[in-house]
This record gives sequence, C-alpha cells and structure tokens, in this order.
Amino acid sequence: MDSPIIIRFPFTIDEALTGFQLHDCHGGGFMRRQVARILSGGLDVGGIAVAFRPHLMFMGMIAIMFSCMFFGLCGSGLRRSFFLKQVAESPVAGSDIEYDALDDRLVTKTPGSYSETYWSRFVKLIVVPGGVLLYRDGGNYDWLPRHGFANEIDYEHFLDLARSRIENAIQVN
Repeated sequence: MDSPIIIRFPFTIDEALTGFQLHDCHGGGFMRRQVARILSGGLDVGGIAVAFRPHLMFMGMIAIMFSCMFFGLCGSGLRRSFFLKQVAESPVAGSDIEYDALDDRLVTKTPGSYSETYWSRFVKLIVVPGGVLLYRDGGNYDWLPRHGFANEIDYEHFLDLARSRIENAIQVN
C-alpha cells in the first residue's frame, strides 16, 4: 500500500454511543453480561438481607427477587449512563479523531495523543452496516464509522486490509 487509508471523524457523544451500542449487541457476551448483572445484583442484596437477619430467610428471598428485577431493568441503563459521562468528560470530546491504516499497523491520532497498534494486536473484526468494530487483545475496541472514510473505495480497501490481518472477522447485516 503506497499511502495510508485515512479515517477521520469528530468524537461526539452520538458517535461514541453508536459504537458502544454496536459493541454491546455484537461484541460477544451480551447475554452472559445481562445474566451476570441480574444474578450478582440480586444475590448481593439478598445475601446482605439474610446476613443481617438470618431468621428472615423469606424476606431475603423476596429481596433477591426484587433486586434481580431492578438490576435486570436498570443495569444496562446504568452502564450506558457511566459511559456517556466518561465520553462527555473526555479531553478529546468534540475533537477529530484520525486513524491511519498502514500495511503493518493502525495509527490513532487525537489532540494530545498518538498511538500505533500493530495488526497482530487485534483479535476480532466486526463489520456492521454503519462501520467497523476493531477489538484489541484485552477487550478494548475502536469504532470506525463508515462516514469517516473519504469514500467507498477507501472503505472497501480498509476492509480488505483488516480482513487479511485479523483472523476472526465477522460480517453482521
């Protein structure tokens, strides 16, 4: 490749939320996270209730039931709220993010930071209609929206490059 494929877009709350929601749905482990959130929250609350009043086992079971419902209904909303708070407080919020895709690495540039990640560090590629999720080893991901590419040809060249470098590539329609 003679020159890098450049992906540039503003880092806004809406853009970050789009990537977050796509990661939540397609990043793997969605149901496992939901079940774990419900059970851990319910068992924590119920266990505390029983620990302080062992003779009220029935009340502990009621506490487990209601807290499971609470964490099941509110857990995703709480996680989303924390994420949005982090994005809003980010020093790069509202600034442009630029990714340069080279043969051997992906370069990330934001105001005040520069990083290079070799393709071998990426473990999963998920292609969705609106763009690409790139997963590093460790669960961190990058959201590259389709509209961040200069044109459709650059987008297709990027997909070809990423698919040739990342073994685990998934297409979601």
